[in-house]
Amino acid sequence: NGDINNIFSIDTGNDVLDLSNSTVKLSNFNSNNALDKAISIGERSKLNAENLNIDKAFIGIAIKDESEVLIENVNISNTNFGIATYIKKIEYEPVQGEITKYIYNNNKVNKIIESKSNISINSKTNHKFKNNVINLLYPG
Repeated sequence: NGDINNIFSIDTGNDVLDLSNSTVKLSNFNSNNALDKAISIGERSKLNAENLNIDKAFIGIAIKDESEVLIENVNISNTNFGIATYIKKIEYEPVQGEITKYIYNNNKVNKIIESKSNISINSKTNHKFKNNVINLLYPG
C-alpha cells in the first residue's frame, strides 16, 4: 500500500508493476518493452493512477480478480492488448472502475473486457463483452 511516482522501465522480462491485494496511488509511469504486462492489478487491489505511458507490451494494463481502478490520462501503443479485464482466479468477482483520457495507437486489440465487468472507458460502458478472457489472452 502507498504511493508510487516517476517510474521509468525499459526491456522488462515480465510485468513492470504487479499489484496484489494492494491500495496504490500511481503517477508518472513510463514503460517501454515489457515482455508480459506493463501494469497488472489483481486480487482485490485498488489503483488510482494518472499519467501512464506504455509502449510495447503483451498487455498494457491488466485489471483482474475483483480489483478497482480509477485511471486518468493513459497512452498505450504497440501492444497485443491495450487494456484487458478478466477473472483469473474463480473465487473473485469481475472488476470495476473508470478509465478516462485513454489514447491508443497501433495495438492489435485496444480493449478486451470480461463479461460483467463494471468499467467505463472514455465514458463508455457498452463494451463488446467476452467470456473467459483469460483463455483468449493465454490459450492452451
